[in-house]
Amino acid sequence: AQTAIPENAPPTPHDADTEHIPSNSDSESSEEEEEPKYWRCECCNKTFQSENQYNNHMKSKKHKEAWKKYEKKLKKLRQKEKAAEAEREQNLMESFIDELDDEDDEDDDY
Repeated sequence: AQTAIPENAPPTPHDADTEHIPSNSDSESSEEEEEPKYWRCECCNKTFQSENQYNNHMKSKKHKEAWKKYEKKLKKLRQKEKAAEAEREQNLMESFIDELDDEDDEDDDY
């Protein structure tokens, strides 16, 4: 299953893309966010061991070029998904109309 990616959203670490280190201290609040074990850039398919490495990567020319390609790829994917959804809706509507027509034909027999 594909996950929806917001338009123009930079690839940032989030729960699905980061692994968390378990808390070693009982005194820490459970509400505090734990430091991720790694940071992931999905469009470049790279993993970083520190937030600093990740941030430097995000500013890099290579990442920015890859992001442009990634955005185009996402846009095409969204267009295909929209077209497929429109086709499903059209098919559903046509089958519904066919069923109504069949019911009308049956009613005409009486």
